[in-house]
Amino acid sequence: MTLVFNLLKQTTFDMKKLIYIALSLTMLLSLNSCEWFNTAILGKPSKAEIARRIKVENARKDSIARVEQERLAEIERQKQEELEREEALRNQRYHVIFGCFKVPSNADRMVSRLESNGHSPIILHFTNGFSCVSAQSFSDIHAAFNAMNGFMRTTNYCPEDVWVYDANFGLHR
Repeated sequence: MTLVFNLLKQTTFDMKKLIYIALSLTMLLSLNSCEWFNTAILGKPSKAEIARRIKVENARKDSIARVEQERLAEIERQKQEELEREEALRNQRYHVIFGCFKVPSNADRMVSRLESNGHSPIILHFTNGFSCVSAQSFSDIHAAFNAMNGFMRTTNYCPEDVWVYDANFGLHR
């Protein structure tokens, strides 16, 4: 009987330890949902800190989006101005043509050359596939020929085969 009593006594003592351990673990696990425990003990950010970080990140994203929209609007405005300028030049009847090119990159080089000399050239795309570079355009034929002669006399970048194109012929698109 003493043996049974001793076994029960030990089991009870171990059960008490087990109950204390279980209660301690239960309390710790219940504290896990406590913000103080998460921030002070576990080092996690508080809900207010998380909300602040989200707010800062959203503000940063909004700022980036706003700058991107402004940049795209500026690019669109510049394209529109360029199209309007080219349309105004195309509406002029007479064009001083500096060259016609089958290879578009050659036309682009001529445009770059004219731009570097202070002109605002445009490319007229002809229906036969050629790209003609117009250095200037005019509504009066006499002004166009005077400009062509002026280019030939005073510039070293004017080709020998410069000519005046009348847009009313309708050879371009």
